[in-house]
Amino acid sequence: MRTPDHIKLRYIMLDHFEKGWTAAQSFRDLTNTYGEGTIGESTVQTWFARFKSGDKDVEDKEGRGRPSELDDDAKKLYRF
Repeated sequence: MRTPDHIKLRYIMLDHFEKGWTAAQSFRDLTNTYGEGTIGESTVQTWFARFKSGDKDVEDKEGRGRPSELDDDAKKLYRF
């Protein structure tokens, strides 16, 4: 079976959370369904902690990833 993208995995985890599953149960289900290495157990735990805190937004947030090393003036200079 093809592995869903990370956003779809988050929606699946949110569904599990809302059904009262534990992070460990969700991890086992995702691993059994999509295979080893699909997602790490600590990643599932992190998302469950986030859901428990009330943040149920599964979309990527602005500013994720490596920050730019160029300041605004350098970007203008190089016309990025």
